[in-house]
Amino acid sequence: MGMGPVMRILSIVIIASILVMVPGATGEPGLGSSGPLQVFSGQTGRNITSYIRVYNEGNETGIYRVSMEGNASEITTLSDEYFNLTPGDTRRVSITYAAPGVESNYTGTILLSLEGTQIVPTVRKEVVVRFERPVANHAPVVDILRPGQGDEVSGDVDVVVRASDQDGDDISIIIYIDGEMVSEGETHVWETDRYENGEHELFAVASDGTLSSNQTVLLRVDNQRKIPPALPSILIIAGVILVIILLLFRRGGSPLQ
Repeated sequence: MGMGPVMRILSIVIIASILVMVPGATGEPGLGSSGPLQVFSGQTGRNITSYIRVYNEGNETGIYRVSMEGNASEITTLSDEYFNLTPGDTRRVSITYAAPGVESNYTGTILLSLEGTQIVPTVRKEVVVRFERPVANHAPVVDILRPGQGDEVSGDVDVVVRASDQDGDDISIIIYIDGEMVSEGETHVWETDRYENGEHELFAVASDGTLSSNQTVLLRVDNQRKIPPALPSILIIAGVILVIILLLFRRGGSPLQ
């Protein structure tokens, strides 16, 4: 026998009542981060900034507090210590660890509490912060491969510079001639015919952004002045004319009479 319309309506009302009466799940607040332990390493003189995310899963709205215990509290600054958090909401809290001037290790515990209520179990994160002295930076080494010290050059000259850095830092190279920057990079074509003959200075500097080194070589430019191709013929013709004139004078006559 099929279910009548009245029975169908009654069944829907009963099911709806059961769904409404089921209490919502109550969760605990939490601190979101990777694992129960946070470990940070940095260099002396440089602050470390991290963050945690506080989330409220089904708890009552209230004023939450994030605090730090242990000697890490001596160097800790929180962007937010007290804040209101509604159910289902989250809050991102930045944490800055002030770097000391010497190598140091700090440990601490980040605690989350709700004002007027004890959170059970205690919500906490363990923290280890280490500051180490930075590794010494080394200046790059620069070498002018060619031309070499004391070379005599002319025409177009290929300038080649190489540099290396034992720390693996990026290097910039600048090439100068007589104190004027002519190129940024490892190579340059030097058009020496634009310079006077004589001694000139080739200077290269390499930098890793912090430290730099340089090298200087002294060179001599010697560009011979080339005789135009037509000049020899002109000289020969002029010489012939001069000889003819002299012969005419010797005969007592003037070539102009």
